[in-house]
Order: sequence, then structure tokens, then C-alpha cells
Amino acid sequence: MATEPRGTFLLDRRPRSVEELGIERKPFYTPGEVAKILDVSDQKVLDRIHAPIDDPFHIYAVVVGPRIYRIPFGALLQLIGITPQVRVSDRPNLIADGIRDELPTAPRSENVRRKKPVR
Repeated sequence: MATEPRGTFLLDRRPRSVEELGIERKPFYTPGEVAKILDVSDQKVLDRIHAPIDDPFHIYAVVVGPRIYRIPFGALLQLIGITPQVRVSDRPNLIADGIRDELPTAPRSENVRRKKPVR
């Protein structure tokens, strides 16, 4: 039984963009989902999560519980070798402005008085 050298997954078929990867884009992935994407075992993903940080094949993960890990989307892209598309803006509140525009506003009634509690 031949074992693959450490970290040789996806070397010959590395995608260049998220679209080529063909996965659902979400903020966090489970180790099982990452294992399916990388075509390795779940245990190998967990071993790489527990590897030292200076190891080139270390996978960054967020600890949610005692035995629960989630891998951020950016860490997955970095592991695969896809460079993230970063947009630099001179308006740091751009995201907040966009969210504020999307939120539905309920009409306010200015003439509503609150009743005082009866003692």
C-alpha cells in the first residue's frame, strides 16, 4: 500500500478560482466537508488542524466546542492555493451602508403614547 507524500493533495488538479472549485460558498466548513473537497480522509483534516502552526500544511480552524471545529472559507482557499480577491476601498463604512439600505424600515407612529402602569 503506497502512501502519498505529506501534502500532495490537489497538486495536479488545483483550481484557480472559487468557481472552478465548484463548492457552495459559505462562511465556515466542517472538517468532513473540507475532506470531501480535498479528497482526503476526515482524520487527515483533523491531523492537519492539530499540526503545529509553522507546519506548511497546517489548517486554520475555529474551535466551536471541545471536539467541534469549523474551517473559515478564507482558510480553505488559502489551503487550496486560491488567492483571495481583496477589494480596497476608501469608504470603510461601505458594508454598513449596504446593510442599512437592505433593511426594511417599519413606519413609526409619532403620536403613540405609552400608558402608565396602574399601581
